[in-house]
Amino acid sequence: MRTGDGAVNAVQLRPTPRLGGFALLLALLWLVSANYGNNLGYLLTYLLAGVGLTAPFHTRRQLAGLALRPEAPEPVFAGETAELPLRLDNPGSARWQVRVSAPGAEAVTVAADGGTQTVMLPYRTERRGLLRIGPVTLSSTFPLGLFRAVRRFETEWALWVYPRPAEQAPIPAGRGRAGLDGELEFQGLRDYRPGDSPRRIHWKGLAKGQGLLTREFVQRPHGDETVFAWEDLSPAETEQRLAWLCRLVLDAEESGKSYGLRLPGRFLPPQRGAAHLHACLQALAGFGGGGHG
Repeated sequence: MRTGDGAVNAVQLRPTPRLGGFALLLALLWLVSANYGNNLGYLLTYLLAGVGLTAPFHTRRQLAGLALRPEAPEPVFAGETAELPLRLDNPGSARWQVRVSAPGAEAVTVAADGGTQTVMLPYRTERRGLLRIGPVTLSSTFPLGLFRAVRRFETEWALWVYPRPAEQAPIPAGRGRAGLDGELEFQGLRDYRPGDSPRRIHWKGLAKGQGLLTREFVQRPHGDETVFAWEDLSPAETEQRLAWLCRLVLDAEESGKSYGLRLPGRFLPPQRGAAHLHACLQALAGFGGGGHG
């Protein structure tokens, strides 16, 4: 995440469609006043015109002098809504109807009182990986909506989106890795699933007419440690394997046991704790280019 304010563009002022309607109203008022010789009509027309002439200055003022800085967002799992925190600093008096927006995020309209405040932008995630979200745009049409002031900040958030964990993960077929081999304990039989290893099929039961069943085992590693390896899972699509591994490391962390993670080209030795959990989840999120290729 960029920690500075980034390159800041000047406030740009653009007319809105409402300005055309306002100009038409002034023209009609002037024509009616001229047709009937109504001095009060002239007075109202010139008064409204004066207000319209001051509107762009007030609109530009809503954004002038504002500074902002994105803060590190909390990681989320794919499919969840992230909160993108933004520190908005207003060194002057109160500003009204300031709209804060970023690509893909839900825009938020705030009143910027004097001082510093935190603005949260909701961002709905869909894919895993490290997302770069930016730039950030401030805009306002206050007070009359005749003009729109826009100010763009070339800054961004770095958001980690972890793979969506599977509700349940299959038991890895292999033993522990990196010298952590343990014993496999028989747990029982379950219905056959596509991709199950032929070595685990209960052939005797099939011969007796019991149907196609698969034997299940649980890993009992030495030293209360285990390593979840990519190659130990049943053949499946990349995202499905990542979802299984995500579930396995989350469950292992919750149980308080040391665990490691082996992916093609990367190995995280067994540890435990929040930092290790996030390191494993980041490795899963960034696997194969983060799911954005």
